[in-house]
Amino acid sequence: MSDDPRVQQLLDRLHDSNGTPEEVCVSCPELLPEVRDRWRQIRHLRSDLDAMFPPPEATTTTPLKAASFRPAEGAEPIPGYRLEGFLGRGGFGEVWRAVGPGGFKVALKFLVAEADDAERELRSLQMLQNVRDARLLSVHGVWQTGGWFVLAMELADGTLADRLNECRKQGLVGVPRDELLRYFEQAAEGLDFLNEPRHVLSPGAAPVSIGHGDVKPQNLLILGRGVKLGDFGLLRPLSASVSEQTNKLTPAYAPPEAFKGRHARQSDQYALAASWCLLRGGRLPFVGNSAQLVAGHLYRPPDLSMLPEAERAAVARAMSKQSGKRWPSCAAFVEAVRQPDLPETSGTRRRLRFRAPAWMIAGLALTAIVVLGLFLVFWSPRTVQPDGDKFVNAVGMTMIPIKPGTFQMW
Repeated sequence: MSDDPRVQQLLDRLHDSNGTPEEVCVSCPELLPEVRDRWRQIRHLRSDLDAMFPPPEATTTTPLKAASFRPAEGAEPIPGYRLEGFLGRGGFGEVWRAVGPGGFKVALKFLVAEADDAERELRSLQMLQNVRDARLLSVHGVWQTGGWFVLAMELADGTLADRLNECRKQGLVGVPRDELLRYFEQAAEGLDFLNEPRHVLSPGAAPVSIGHGDVKPQNLLILGRGVKLGDFGLLRPLSASVSEQTNKLTPAYAPPEAFKGRHARQSDQYALAASWCLLRGGRLPFVGNSAQLVAGHLYRPPDLSMLPEAERAAVARAMSKQSGKRWPSCAAFVEAVRQPDLPETSGTRRRLRFRAPAWMIAGLALTAIVVLGLFLVFWSPRTVQPDGDKFVNAVGMTMIPIKPGTFQMW
């Protein structure tokens, strides 16, 4: 694939017009084969994108009518759980704040039982039964009632998307750096835990790595001063089939390999880096419609101009087109953003290396020379005089031989 910037310019012209590759390449026919090949790939993806990312109005009402019960304030859909307030709605469900047994606040997520999304999320939750970590949002129980699957989960204070909106109302471009670094360190811990090849999902099975598959600000949930990973609808082992992995994606954050039906250990890192761009600089590295987003993730370098220059190299590596060229872990990526001037060392974190100034090195060398000179003066064999079975050196210190050729001070 060529790095000629004209190729992307020609593709942009094709996006904005009804022309053909032959028409836009009239003045540069040498680029026609590559432009034609890329355009064919993009058009092939478009048919899949229409099914993967339908317009919001097509998914917000009809599926919800499949349920016979409608959540409402004051209702008790599950014995012991009373609904207090509506929190949000997605394509196949709703989330409500509720009071559980003992007065504990929880979030109840309602998923239409007949929807594919509900079945997918339930399979992910079954996977999580044997995967527990402090950085994963806890699920307390799952029920089926009135045409819904009902999930009782930890009640978060909000999401990082909510926090970004709060900061914008205060006139800020994004979330303050120190606060955001704290959140991202914790999110990285949770993602690295999932991505490690250590999870045994069934008795006798080999350990596997797990990919979250949908990292974005809306799924990074704030609890107190910390962040937990939520929304496990796309959680999967990295050995999952292509059809399972490409069914649902968030194109603004998805890594290039996800559009090709693959998921690597560094795929979640790519989405985390894209989230950093939005939360830190107020803008995503790729914008446009679904086809333009996919073309950007697959072919274009990310636009990181919204970030301070010192952070761009670390984010650019995390968003490499090839997963193997990204940071070895999410924690390593966050550490690189925190301390961009440090040289990289092995492991997931980089450590500060002390470098002594020249004057200190010269002083230490001079001191060593003086000490060595004094040692040679006072401890030279010529200054040792015999005294029976003992020896007395030039400064009057008695030395007792402990074996031939060696002496012990006394």
